[in-house]
Amino acid sequence: MNKFTQHIPNYIDTDYRKEFEFESLTELCSKLGRGCADLAYDGDCRDGYYLMTVSKDETLWRVLGRTTNKVEGLEEWKGPRYSIIEVESVHGWGLDKYQPKEVGDFFEVRRDSIEWYSSFRGKLIGELKDGRCFIGQII
Repeated sequence: MNKFTQHIPNYIDTDYRKEFEFESLTELCSKLGRGCADLAYDGDCRDGYYLMTVSKDETLWRVLGRTTNKVEGLEEWKGPRYSIIEVESVHGWGLDKYQPKEVGDFFEVRRDSIEWYSSFRGKLIGELKDGRCFIGQII
């Protein structure tokens, strides 16, 4: 048995939080009143797994709620795409000496291939898993 808990704040119905138990993906979709094609889960939830809806081109996503266990048949969300450019150096991330030199052209990565150190308004500074430094933004 698995349990779904609606994500709050829910900007339409603020008086109650929808919670229910379910046994399968089909039952979950039926109780949510939606199809299964755009659903995915994200494991970054301290009390279980986020249940998300993701657009076909993966540029839009929204958290519906969380489940206590993984839902069999759902794909894991790969996270947002980042458009980044490799830089030669960011001098230990110190903004007092922030003079990065571009090394290549922009390319896309997912969150599992980067470690980001700083972000501001969708802009990122970080390191690729292979040690290269980058500057980027969420697409």
